[in-house]
Amino acid sequence: MTSFVFGRTGVNTIVGKIRDLAVHNRAVILLYFGQLTLQQKREIGRAVHENELAVAI
Repeated sequence: MTSFVFGRTGVNTIVGKIRDLAVHNRAVILLYFGQLTLQQKREIGRAVHENELAVAI
């Protein structure tokens, strides 16, 4: 399953897409071609950990 998000994407949108993809797949590889602040990276990491998702960004 492939999902694309264009434009300036917020952390909530990224985490939502990860959750959606994780429902159908055991692991998710996310290619993000923008810049994330350290805080945004931590928020994504926290959400991934809390939801027990396997993700590579």
